[in-house]
Amino acid sequence: MESFEIVITLPPKELSPNARPHWAAKSRAAKSHRLEARVMTTTALLDVALGVDWSVATVRPVFFHKTAHKRDKDNLSASLKAARDGIADAMSACGMIADDNGFIPLPPTSGVDKTGPRVEIVVTARPDLVDVVE
Repeated sequence: MESFEIVITLPPKELSPNARPHWAAKSRAAKSHRLEARVMTTTALLDVALGVDWSVATVRPVFFHKTAHKRDKDNLSASLKAARDGIADAMSACGMIADDNGFIPLPPTSGVDKTGPRVEIVVTARPDLVDVVE
């Protein structure tokens, strides 16, 4: 299996499913986070081997927050929608996938890093799971 990892900032609070921001603020936050994920993915793809089937891939996020507060995993996963779209944009631009239909989002895990809050996302090609997606 082939994989790559990107590191992006934590999603803005406007992207939380429990937030009720103005639509324009949410749109700006989503656009910014999507672009960041696309740029980081484009950079990471420079090291990916050619000829790998990316039509089905798992997307595993690891969140690192400043504190060890308990966070809802469903909300963490939902707040990464724009980032997953950015990853799909970059992979689509490189001709690796047509869309994100084959992405299988795995449940997020959390850690603590007081000095560098971030999200590390590992995307792994999983052609063995083609039957699961279709």
